[in-house]
Amino acid sequence: MRAISSIAFFALIVPVTQAQTLFSTFGPGNSYIQNVGRSFSGADNSITHIHSDLGWQFSTTTSDYARSISLATRYWEGTNAATVRIHANTIDDRMGAILGEWQLNNMPFVNASSPPQTIDIAPSHLFLSSTEKYWLVLSPPDSTLYAAWMDNNQGITGRMAWSNGVNNFSYVNNMPMSAFSISSVPEPSSLVALSLVPVVLRRRKKSAN
Repeated sequence: MRAISSIAFFALIVPVTQAQTLFSTFGPGNSYIQNVGRSFSGADNSITHIHSDLGWQFSTTTSDYARSISLATRYWEGTNAATVRIHANTIDDRMGAILGEWQLNNMPFVNASSPPQTIDIAPSHLFLSSTEKYWLVLSPPDSTLYAAWMDNNQGITGRMAWSNGVNNFSYVNNMPMSAFSISSVPEPSSLVALSLVPVVLRRRKKSAN
């Protein structure tokens, strides 16, 4: 008996995952206006001395579970953090119930040139429907913060909510929107052969007598 070897090649197949953008006001390469924005602050900041929250109404392009939120902000003073919330929309086009709340830390300092910050909210149970409206809101975590949410550079306008004092919200339409995006949970999008893996197959051939 003698061994006869042969080589077979098998493709290694793996799924490729890619997050889908559900909503965005960013320009190409996540660009935005680096030096223009609107403030949100705590009541004891040394610049305005008022509490202010800032929010924007949005609708997603498709229905899916939210996975991450990217924001363009700048920090001036106080606690360097922001409370980030997504609210439902009410029948009269105002902010409704809180659907999710997260913390944004270490915002870039004023006059810095910086890419957006991203909050990973996975595992996410927050399903956003393309047939509904929502609100993304930034609030100070305490009374000391003064910060800004920077404007988009695409000329995108929308409905803004701004508070002059706690829960004292005003609503304005057709305002230049702040820069942010919301992305979905990655799903397998395709199968790709990464490489050909050689496997040696051995069999025995019976020797001739």
